[in-house]
Order: sequence, then structure tokens, then C-alpha cells
Amino acid sequence: MNLWIVDPLKESFSNNDNLTFLNTEDQKILKLLTGKEKNTVLVLNKIDKISKEQVLLSISKLKDLANFSEIVPISALKSTNVEYLVEIIKKYIPAHPFYFEENQFTDVSERFLASEFVREEIFIRLKQEIPYSVAVVVEKFIDSTKCINIACQICVERESQKGILIGVKGEMLKNIGVAARKKIERLLGNKVHLDLRVKVLNKWSNNKNHLSTLGYN
Repeated sequence: MNLWIVDPLKESFSNNDNLTFLNTEDQKILKLLTGKEKNTVLVLNKIDKISKEQVLLSISKLKDLANFSEIVPISALKSTNVEYLVEIIKKYIPAHPFYFEENQFTDVSERFLASEFVREEIFIRLKQEIPYSVAVVVEKFIDSTKCINIACQICVERESQKGILIGVKGEMLKNIGVAARKKIERLLGNKVHLDLRVKVLNKWSNNKNHLSTLGYN
């Protein structure tokens, strides 16, 4: 199935040539879709910018271009007809066997998810100060029926970032740990002891050895 999205057409349709209301890029796309029209859903976007009369006229002109399977007017900005478009797309997507078991929600490990919860809380609180200079590595993950012990090392690139991350009297790091621990406990269904430590790895994001050590292969 093909999905072709076009913007509002030109207001004047006096010319008999149906292609004149398409811009140059859309005309190229139309040529690429030749012979595939019946497998193409055409989406007229930004209908919030034109009148109802223009919407109807545009659909009429688009119908004259080719025998498309569907023509759906939407406004992505205002979510007009977006749910309907999703249902239309589902109708043309073939069924496929599950890639994973029905009760399997992810293909990554619990260790990885724990590190991502910690990194998420860092981004939520420090997205201005430390945008993408943080990596989180799980150094210890000991599973127990009573409590799961997890130790994470948070790597930053500069000493100043370490200070921001720890915060005054360690308050920032403590808040990050509390929020991340609660999320990990909900995920694992067990009590969690979470130990966070901060380490400076100078310019780790530009160092191949550091990237490999941190799991960014």
C-alpha cells in the first residue's frame, strides 16, 4: 500500500489540465505512482486552511487524476479525520504473524530498561543543562525475591555536568534515583534498592573506546 500526502491545491482550477494544480514535486510523485494508483491512499492535508467548497473541489480534481483506492481529507494540525485515516490504513495493511509472543512486551533486557528509566529521569529534570552528554551503565543487577539490588554508573563528559547532576547536597541525584526506582519497581513488580554514582568520562561521546565500553557499538 502507498500513502501519498498532498497539501491544499491552488485556488484556481480554470485550466483544463488537471496537473496544473499540483506542484512540481507532486507531479513527479504522481508519475512514480503510475500503475500503482489502486494501491494508493491519497491524503489531502491542511484542510483547516481552505474552505469546505475548496475541499470538495480539490477532492473532485484529485479523483480525475487517477483511480486511487481512497481519498481522505485531513488536518494533521487539528487532528481532523486522523483517526479515520488510521482505520483506512489498517484496512489495507495485510495481517502478519506476531514477531514475538503475545505476552512479550519488549525484546530488551530488564537491565537495559532500568538504565533507561534512570536516563529518562535525568532528561526530565536536566534537559537544558545536560541534554545528550549522559550515559547510564548498570554495573550490578542482583535479583532476589525480597529486593532487587541495582547499581548504575552515570557517565558525563565534564566536571561541571557532574556537579549539576548531583545537585546541592546531592538533592538532584536523590530525586532522580527516587523517581527512577519507583518506575523500575512497577516494571519488575518487586522492591528495588537503586544505587546511583556519577563519573566523568572526558568527551566520551567522541571517543570510540568509551562508546564501545558504554554499549554504543
